[in-house]
Amino acid sequence: MYKSRLIYLAIIIAAFIFSQALYESVSYMTLIIVLALPVISVLLAVFSFPLLNVKIAINNNSIFRYSYFIVKISLISHSPFVSPTFKINCSMPDDEGAYMEKVTFISNMSAGRGGSIDYPRFFANRGKYCLSIDSIEYFDFLKLIKFKKKYNKAIFITVKPCDIELQLPVSSELQRQENSMISGMTPVASGGDMFAVRDYIFGDSMRNVHWKLSAKSEDIVVKTFAENIYDQAIVISDLSSYYENEFLAKSMTDCVIEATLSAVNDYSKSSVRFSLIYNLGKDENKYLTITSPADSINAKNSIMMSPMVKNSSVTDLLQNVDLNLISGCEVCLITSLGSDEMMKKVKAMFMDRKCGLKVIRITEHDVPESDGVLSYSKGYIEKLCRSKANESR
Repeated sequence: MYKSRLIYLAIIIAAFIFSQALYESVSYMTLIIVLALPVISVLLAVFSFPLLNVKIAINNNSIFRYSYFIVKISLISHSPFVSPTFKINCSMPDDEGAYMEKVTFISNMSAGRGGSIDYPRFFANRGKYCLSIDSIEYFDFLKLIKFKKKYNKAIFITVKPCDIELQLPVSSELQRQENSMISGMTPVASGGDMFAVRDYIFGDSMRNVHWKLSAKSEDIVVKTFAENIYDQAIVISDLSSYYENEFLAKSMTDCVIEATLSAVNDYSKSSVRFSLIYNLGKDENKYLTITSPADSINAKNSIMMSPMVKNSSVTDLLQNVDLNLISGCEVCLITSLGSDEMMKKVKAMFMDRKCGLKVIRITEHDVPESDGVLSYSKGYIEKLCRSKANESR
């Protein structure tokens, strides 16, 4: 800008000198043209305000952690009276979503045309993020004065946990009963005392259809039996925060959720009836029974974007669980709790319940397996997430 002003000042001086030498006096026409040019340039730049527009878009509004995506910023200029160089000021979260940072792009284009910028990004943590354009800056065609046009254009992107495969040690097997048959993923008894009725699921035996109720309701209704209403396994997911650094704690919670999704997949494949329990607060748990593929999908969608719980711990979570429900079950506890002493107290809570306890612990660094506690490091899970993200590209 200062260079442009010096050049224009030199032009004025040269014009006066030329006019003086040619006409032996300063020409009024020369004076008017030379002094009117900057006014015209500024006025045309002001009138160009409505002829400038900018847009922001992304190729996908819902992505997985560590998945690269493209932020496309398009600038449209219908005015030939402004400088073709534009500065675009944006506000975007950093890669961890920890804080908003100012990002500036320089766009050069020919007069009266537009251009676009592709900005590759990824986010390491779950959440809903906002990417916005704050303003554009440009000059008049003489580059004498800078103009700034403010915008309030934003897009939102949802970052989900990855559905990875940890191959957790699931040992529960489908209960084989003489009076039962397998329907999809759910053991459905064809004998014993009837417990309740439910809607028909594809694959159910027609022997279990309650024909009278089906005729009344005009929908197929299936009988369920008392011997199949108990869980064989329970997945308990601890979403509590155990780290002072908030964004490290969020990353650990993301890893816990990804391990939970893996556990849900593994138990679903083993065709057992199981439940998912996770904490929403210090005194609030979510309990989901999974007996069909639809239940499995609903459970994963339910926990996928659940927030980290700051005012709770694994002991609070377990105190709100009816321990009678877990008697005789295989229990898979997934947590980012790092204290070995606290882990011993957790195990003691299950000693009298005659259940098989498996603890999956997410750690900040690599920790060897000890006392039946299987550890996965944050780095290992994030490596799997990156690999999953690269596969989806």
